[in-house]
Amino acid sequence: MKEEFEEYLTREYPASKVDSPFSLGGEIHIRFELGGEILNNGTKERVKQAVERAERIFHSTFPDYDKETFVIVYDYEGDSPFTKDKGYIYSLIAKEKLQEFYSETASINVADLTNENWISGRIVVGKVELTQIKIKDILEGIANLEMGFEPAIPQQVYIFDVNSSKGFYMYDDRGCFVFSNDAERIRSIYEELNEWIVDYHRPEIDTFFK
Repeated sequence: MKEEFEEYLTREYPASKVDSPFSLGGEIHIRFELGGEILNNGTKERVKQAVERAERIFHSTFPDYDKETFVIVYDYEGDSPFTKDKGYIYSLIAKEKLQEFYSETASINVADLTNENWISGRIVVGKVELTQIKIKDILEGIANLEMGFEPAIPQQVYIFDVNSSKGFYMYDDRGCFVFSNDAERIRSIYEELNEWIVDYHRPEIDTFFK
């Protein structure tokens, strides 16, 4: 399964490396604000808004639930902020599919490809239909982590369409990314949800769709 995902990256995102999560995805991306600046940290209201926005963005990115996606999980060990509630995410993937996932210990570069900051962990890669994962619970678990709520998901989780370059990554309650190697594939998301784009990054993002 890892080899299949590496072939996907070579085809769609040749600059990306499986062991460097922040290299995943292409130059063309949209960065959305989820929790916003008005809602206070550590509140259920903030988590609720973050999850509602993330779920809408996710469904706009992957509207067809019968299509297959790659799910990539970076599971860290040792002195890392990503070490609590480690088993929860795996309960949100259909058991019969989870058994088919590639899972192996690895050194993971948590910087970008121009820098190196290696942490021991596990890379987990699988291919599933979206009906086989509980995506809302995954998004809520990610949002819960920094807010101190449970259940929480401490892992980094990326999802890519097997048959296109479209990808999604929610980093925490603050925001998420939608990726592609072709702006036209995600133009409708850019136009439909434009008001949620992070203002600081808007000038760069706008250039992708001119």
